[in-house]
Amino acid sequence: MPFTGEQLHALSGRSEGWLDIWHQLWEALYDRLHGMIINGIPNDPDTWSLNSHYRMLVDTARAQDFIAELLEDYRRRAELGSLLADFEGAPEKVLPYLAAPRIVRGRALDFIARNNRMGITGMPSSLEDAPRVRLVEAEEFETHSASPETESPSFGNLDPTQLPVAIAWDSQAGIDARVRMAALQCWPRIDPAQDGRDRLERDLRDRVSPEEPRDEIETLLDQHRSARGRIADRLQAIDSEIQSAPGMHAPRRRELDGQRVMLQADLLLQPLTREQVQRLLGLPSPDSAYQQLSRYRKAFAELFPTLRTTLERAGGAA
Repeated sequence: MPFTGEQLHALSGRSEGWLDIWHQLWEALYDRLHGMIINGIPNDPDTWSLNSHYRMLVDTARAQDFIAELLEDYRRRAELGSLLADFEGAPEKVLPYLAAPRIVRGRALDFIARNNRMGITGMPSSLEDAPRVRLVEAEEFETHSASPETESPSFGNLDPTQLPVAIAWDSQAGIDARVRMAALQCWPRIDPAQDGRDRLERDLRDRVSPEEPRDEIETLLDQHRSARGRIADRLQAIDSEIQSAPGMHAPRRRELDGQRVMLQADLLLQPLTREQVQRLLGLPSPDSAYQQLSRYRKAFAELFPTLRTTLERAGGAA
């Protein structure tokens, strides 16, 4: 919808009615960002695919996370009164000003750079150090070399997606949202010797919304199988593209390797999407799930110190 100069002035000055104007602007920005980044029918996720200019976001689930983060930044700036501080154009130019393709793509690249290692040190980030493509079949991970000439010097024979996961937490203390998210995301591969494992399972049974006839844990495992299949499809597509183009230009190869590392990190610590988390925990909105996932990602180093050490050791063993 078009905005008037008076509305934008009210928004900048946070005068009476500015919140209503912000909500309208938020909806317009969301529609613009979604249309810029994701192809398909807006209300039908089954038709969605990434615009070719945003393939670095890997999949539409991560693209939605990026959009949510960008909108959250706009919201904070609106509350501070700085969102339109430098805007001097006509009212109809406000959306291109805030969400110009050049700006959005730059922010997407920044988003990927910040999240590429998902808070885990030791994950490779170069063409030479990129791990081999892993294909996921049911409960197991199969390894297929993405390049006949190159083995992974950082990981050697260690497949990080097969590592048992141990969560560092005080089992005598309460289970906070970050620990709960760690258990939710990593449950199929939680170390059998995990401290407080029984408490974590009871908490999941109390929190997860079961989908009959499955119980809570069966529902969670079913969502994990679905998530693994989704990631496996993307990994296989990357593998196929690399295998079919032996003379691939280095920039495209680096882009694919970066996507592969991100997918490996997802398999390791965050296979479930925002929508799956919302459904499993019965959260009121995707944004609620996004906030929990964001706090969880920021706590990776604290929650998984053993895994971090293992990956660092693997990286130094080449």
